[in-house]
Amino acid sequence: MIKIKPILPKGVVFDVRKAKDIIDKNMKELADNAQAKFENVTSSWSTKVSFKQTETPKSIGISTDSKVFHYVNSGTKPHKIVVGGAKMLQLKTGYKAKTTPNSLGVGGGGSGGKAFRKSVNHPGSEARRFDNGILAEVGQDIKKNTEWFKDL
Repeated sequence: MIKIKPILPKGVVFDVRKAKDIIDKNMKELADNAQAKFENVTSSWSTKVSFKQTETPKSIGISTDSKVFHYVNSGTKPHKIVVGGAKMLQLKTGYKAKTTPNSLGVGGGGSGGKAFRKSVNHPGSEARRFDNGILAEVGQDIKKNTEWFKDL
């Protein structure tokens, strides 16, 4: 008759609390990195944009209440702009955007002159999709940096 007896290691084999602490620490670093990327892409804007992190037991979200960020990130459809309480609209001419679609790069941008109108048909703007670019970069960071798993 053959008798098999397992040889078990002494002490804790897998420490769930330690694993959770390591995962939480690394998730926080990834979220801080992503937030820094969002802040960098908006750093040259005249409208200041603030981002906040919201933590749940299983995730960390980064969000903003900025309408300007939403318009630039998601784009706009063509629309008419009319005078509100003022006599005329002041428009920038010779405009060059600081950002380009599907890129996290930030350039100088600016305008060359001014024009005044009672209304204007805005052609809309192409979505920059900063969120998709940052998500892709964070995903690459996760794939490159798996060293922290060795401590689990």
